[in-house]
Amino acid sequence: MLTPKIAVRKMDQELNIKLIFKYINPEFNKKNKSRPFAERTYLLYPELRGKILDSMDDEEIYKVVKPSVERVYLEKELDIERKIIQLQEAFDIIQDELISNLLCTFELKWPEEYKRFTCYVGCISSFPRNVMTKEFFVSYEKDIDMLMMASIHEINHFLLFEKWKQMHGYDRKNEPLYPDTLWFLEEMVVDPTLNIPCIQNVAPYPQKAYEQFYERMIDGIPAENHIINMFINRTSIENFLNTAYDFIDKNKSILL
Repeated sequence: MLTPKIAVRKMDQELNIKLIFKYINPEFNKKNKSRPFAERTYLLYPELRGKILDSMDDEEIYKVVKPSVERVYLEKELDIERKIIQLQEAFDIIQDELISNLLCTFELKWPEEYKRFTCYVGCISSFPRNVMTKEFFVSYEKDIDMLMMASIHEINHFLLFEKWKQMHGYDRKNEPLYPDTLWFLEEMVVDPTLNIPCIQNVAPYPQKAYEQFYERMIDGIPAENHIINMFINRTSIENFLNTAYDFIDKNKSILL
């Protein structure tokens, strides 16, 4: 059975600029409340605080953001390269056993067309992924434990998405994004599927879903606890994913 490999690469500078532009854009932050994107960006790029106004158009915001990212790529080039090497070495030690155990957890035969997960390292304030291309993006200034934890979180999304495709198909051109129910499913199963012994024994990085999923209450119980209990009481992985999806879809107004 194919076990995909993890490759760590340097993020394209222009993509890094576009991500920071996105995270700091007032229009994006009005639509996506899942995380404090702008505030995280100001902490990473403090020189941008106070410079982005609601009245600015995209071109004006881009012109403000671009020099800050270019400066980081110039001044921190060696730090970025060192983190790429360090992260690749850490993955090389555990990736075969980790991914094999994840495949077993999801009872998934990995599709032959996806032979690699690619991790890109840059300077970003939130870590996006693309479950269709099997790419994810992290930031050089985080320590290696944080990066390993975040990377495994993203890889888990890739396996869930492929399992869902095999169960139900997926004919949309774009990946599921907030507030799609499948996006919520990807995020909420992180806790139960990654904190089991066969994963933690290989990659001892305790995992949590987003904090709001523990704070939102449904029938007097934290929403995330419902998902955890569904996993514990599953009769199969398919049963768990279908039950969790239906629960999230029914209660999504509480989770938003």
